[in-house]
Amino acid sequence: FPVTIRGSGGGTIEIKIDISVAGVEGAVAKIEKIIKNASENLEKIAETQCRSLHQNIRGSSPVKTGRYRASWMFAGGGGGGGYHAEITNDTYYAPYLVYGHHGRIYHDVRSIVNGWIPAFIASIVGTITSGL
Repeated sequence: FPVTIRGSGGGTIEIKIDISVAGVEGAVAKIEKIIKNASENLEKIAETQCRSLHQNIRGSSPVKTGRYRASWMFAGGGGGGGYHAEITNDTYYAPYLVYGHHGRIYHDVRSIVNGWIPAFIASIVGTITSGL
């Protein structure tokens, strides 16, 4: 934005600042579209990504008898603009496999989740900003 500063011999300084924001309407329209896309798609995106995480955890489970892998359960639901999911395993030995036993971790669920987070965020951003 242009700034004009003029001084007169009498010690008076006049400062004029002209501010105009061109294209504000277009920016507002894009922001409104992002908000609309986010509100319409967030629950669907979250459910798809959480189910994908469940499948990754289940699929990477070590198998001896198959009970540990088969015991991974998924429960999820949305409403009120949000989504909640739980991925659980109720075998008595699951904590030993996930958190370690005798100094060894047999199923590194934390690494799977940590690798999933960036993909989850990217899918949300990509979906809500598509078509802008």
